[in-house]
Amino acid sequence: MPRSFLTTLSLLSALAGSLSAQQFMRDTSFPAQNVWTDGVETVDVDDDGDIDILFANGSNYGSTGTAGAQDQHLFLNDGAGNFTAAHGQLLHGGNFNAKMVIAEDFDGDGAPDLMYASGSGGAAPRLLLNDGAGHFSNASSNLPSGSLRSFCVVGGDIDDDGDIDVAITDGGTFGGFATQQRLWLNDGSAHFTDVTGTQMPADNFNCQDVTFVDFDGDFDVDLLLMGKGQSGKRGRLYLNDGAGNFSIASAMNQVGSGNTYEGDWSDLDGDGRFDCNVQSISGTSEGWAKNRGTGVAMTESTYPAPNGGDDNEMAQLDYDNDGDMDCFAGSLTSAGEKVWRNNGSGGFTNNNGAIQTITDSTLDFGFADLNGDGRYDMITGQGESGNFTNKIYINNGPVDTLAPDVMAVEFGAAVTAPFSVVHIQVQDAINDDGHVNVDVSFTYTTDDPAAGSGTATRMGNGLYRVAVPTSGSATFADISITITDTAGNATVEDVFIGTSNAWTDVGGGKAGSGGLTPLLVGSGPLTAGSFNTVIMTNALPGSSTNLVIGFSLLNVSFRGGTLVPAADALFLGLPVDGSGSNNIPFIWPAGVTPGTLFWAQHWVSDAAVSFNLSASNGLRGEAQ
Repeated sequence: MPRSFLTTLSLLSALAGSLSAQQFMRDTSFPAQNVWTDGVETVDVDDDGDIDILFANGSNYGSTGTAGAQDQHLFLNDGAGNFTAAHGQLLHGGNFNAKMVIAEDFDGDGAPDLMYASGSGGAAPRLLLNDGAGHFSNASSNLPSGSLRSFCVVGGDIDDDGDIDVAITDGGTFGGFATQQRLWLNDGSAHFTDVTGTQMPADNFNCQDVTFVDFDGDFDVDLLLMGKGQSGKRGRLYLNDGAGNFSIASAMNQVGSGNTYEGDWSDLDGDGRFDCNVQSISGTSEGWAKNRGTGVAMTESTYPAPNGGDDNEMAQLDYDNDGDMDCFAGSLTSAGEKVWRNNGSGGFTNNNGAIQTITDSTLDFGFADLNGDGRYDMITGQGESGNFTNKIYINNGPVDTLAPDVMAVEFGAAVTAPFSVVHIQVQDAINDDGHVNVDVSFTYTTDDPAAGSGTATRMGNGLYRVAVPTSGSATFADISITITDTAGNATVEDVFIGTSNAWTDVGGGKAGSGGLTPLLVGSGPLTAGSFNTVIMTNALPGSSTNLVIGFSLLNVSFRGGTLVPAADALFLGLPVDGSGSNNIPFIWPAGVTPGTLFWAQHWVSDAAVSFNLSASNGLRGEAQ
């Protein structure tokens, strides 16, 4: 769903003005380089609150040994967008032919570590561990042995254990060839085991790009592969069973062409599913593929002209701050980078004029707020041809004022020891190579009693894992989750797990259609500031209901049933969803005397029973 909508005329006028000129302008103060770059990563390596830049450098595709070997580059930010080379802080064990670098906390110490994909056979991928201050040591001996030629590596939590596992490609020659992609399982301390043979399907594919995305909305990360596959096997979708075991599904079989290097994933049409922004979806033209579910082939659409050319990189950024994801392409040979503006429902308009036109050889993008002004700037990595001058484009457009969008939340009905886990799916203004630039933190209280706070772990493509410590004696956990983007915008999601003695079923229901009696239950502790929900199920799907709230018990005959509360407050015409449910969340106010009682009951429109009404049981709540 869209993150928000700008509703005032003044904001719309300002937006229109900003889009009439070039929004992304090159910053010529960035230190010059002259080395072939294939990958860009943006991350705060030294924990000083600003975004630093890493470049993966290598000048060969698919040879062996030291072919294409280059030094790797790190540029440290002073917070104002001024950068200093700090390549010496990357103790990577000698130059190598890097095609991609990712930053993930592999060893669980809170600092981002690095993993590089190596494009030369016999030159293994590299793992560098961060000391927390941006100094990296070589820990590549922690990786499985073997010779890979890799264009791409991606990190994600495949087995829901709170650490970052890895999928890495093979077959990285210029034209590519079909090989088995690899899956490496993390033990939590950045030691990896190859589980390809037991947890991946045997499936040779000419893979150029790989991403972890919850394609089917079941709160685990699936594995999505793009590449130069043959007809009928253009893309590959491997579905996760939740424990990190993958099986082939067919929805992506037709996505892409023989020229496809990359696809990036966001909800592009506001339907709550992740769609793909595809490089060379048809011939050499870019476009997007709509996610219609696991059993249905994705629908492909080409972006409007100008389009086509030797483009290599795709990413999504809400550059106009209107709450939907716009689509960018990095061009190797065309006159400048490309952008297509989204209308929120998957309708796109070309707006290349938003980016200063520079003809160069872009192989990768990065997007981040480099100077702390609340706007997301663009970094390009250059290779293959030209003078290999990586560039920064400063964003002079709208400031990000929109809070992250919570797309979906999952949690159990009861607390579990030693942790109760919440999964929360988020989308914000940036999505590039499966990274959504947000921080997710939480606070909690339980009735054992306990209280505390923590940080969620990333699973992939905006899916986060909140693990709340809960003992065996706890019956509930009241959790507040805060999602904050780099511009400081925040969304708070409250979750209550378990049961509380604050709620009592006092009976009095009247059966409706099919003989089912609507069931009313309460969730939450009814303590000051706590999150609570009144939940009705078993009602007539698609009908409406009237909620009665009273501060005294009535229990009188009414419309063929029993009216339980005195009618001190009425909420009329509330919707009942297609499953027969109605949920009303609320925050319990401070200052209510413990022991204060109230009663609630639903009366549901139902033409199949007397007086056209069924009724739920009465529910008593008691302030704690």
